[in-house]
Amino acid sequence: MASMVIIRSRWCARAGAVAGMTLLGAALGAAVLALVHVAGGTWVIELWFADAGVAWAAALGAVAGSLFGAAAGAAWLGECLQVRITPRTVEVRWEGADAVVPRSLIDVAVVGEDLVLLAAGGVELVRVRAALDARRLRGALAEAGVRVTTTDPHATEFATWVESGPLPDVVQRYLAARAAVVDRRATRDAEFLRRELLDLGIAVRDVRRGRMTVQEWRALAVRVP
Repeated sequence: MASMVIIRSRWCARAGAVAGMTLLGAALGAAVLALVHVAGGTWVIELWFADAGVAWAAALGAVAGSLFGAAAGAAWLGECLQVRITPRTVEVRWEGADAVVPRSLIDVAVVGEDLVLLAAGGVELVRVRAALDARRLRGALAEAGVRVTTTDPHATEFATWVESGPLPDVVQRYLAARAAVVDRRATRDAEFLRRELLDLGIAVRDVRRGRMTVQEWRALAVRVP
């Protein structure tokens, strides 16, 4: 395989997101600055557009808004899921979180609704929603010598987490904390707590049920390597 392969979401979706945010920014900027001008505006608006009229105010607003929208789109792209496969590692980055896994530790990669990198004994090295080109990712991982499947071999072992469950108190506290940060969409904090739970011998995943996200857990046969 090539020395490095990077898998992201489909190009058209990425380009469309930036273009859409740029156009939205332009429209909002034009509307806001035009309305401010019509309403009398601040002394700065009046100074700039006293003789130019609403059209010039809207044009400047569109330019400023499009620049802001493009910058926001670029920042959003930086938060999207990205998988980088190198000769020695598989690197996964998403929404401010990241994981760098030596390829020698990976027993199997699950590429389905979630991307899951499993070590021997079923230890979850990485678990993240697989919002990218799954077919290309499966091909790149297979080419890199990683065993790939579309089905999680431990899927039936997960149980829905409840606060009154039979788990030890320390595990319950971590699971409760993680459920709270998942509700707030604090991805980096959720990933940190997922790794802490691995140290305690617990794997977790998030499952969408209607409009709700439910946290599920399973006990590991072995601890994190």
